[in-house]
Amino acid sequence: MRVRLAALAALVALGLAGCTGGSDSPADGIVIGDGGIVQWDPGKGPELPAVSGTTLEGTKLDLASFKGDVTVVNLWGTWCGPCQEESPTLAAVAGQFPDVHFVGVDVRDSGDRTKAQKFLEKYRITYPSLDDADGSLTLAMRKVLVGAGSPPQTLVVGRDGRLVGRIAQTAEKSILVGLLQTAGVDTGSAPTPSAGASS
Repeated sequence: MRVRLAALAALVALGLAGCTGGSDSPADGIVIGDGGIVQWDPGKGPELPAVSGTTLEGTKLDLASFKGDVTVVNLWGTWCGPCQEESPTLAAVAGQFPDVHFVGVDVRDSGDRTKAQKFLEKYRITYPSLDDADGSLTLAMRKVLVGAGSPPQTLVVGRDGRLVGRIAQTAEKSILVGLLQTAGVDTGSAPTPSAGASS
């Protein structure tokens, strides 16, 4: 635990930044650096609000259906530079842990699904993404997001539906895998967070 937290702090010290602003970090979580990363003990984090909508493929998806499994929710937008930077990492980790549900939330792309689909194809993202062109999904999750919910933000949700981690900056592989470990995912030979690790 101490090694993982030290590694998280070291990575934050590198000055990784995203499109988000502010900290808005709950006092009961372990805040790393300036609040870009927050980690909660299992069962202690805030509950993920009810989120359901239509994917970019046009199918209905309710995140409540994943309760009982670990879920990763990533807010992104085609217009967001840091989202482009982190997308290969998210795609790789999703492929490495097929038992973890990954879901994207496409934020403020004006309903341009063609552009969003090209983004997903470019970065080989195969997990579903909810269309949040009107901002309603981001608004529903406001209590667990930083600031106004600008991307990139990544939420790691435990099997009980409560957050174990939030990354409100460009996601690094070692950080994300470390939070999956906190959520109880058997990462096997997957890399654990270490100072200087990269995606």
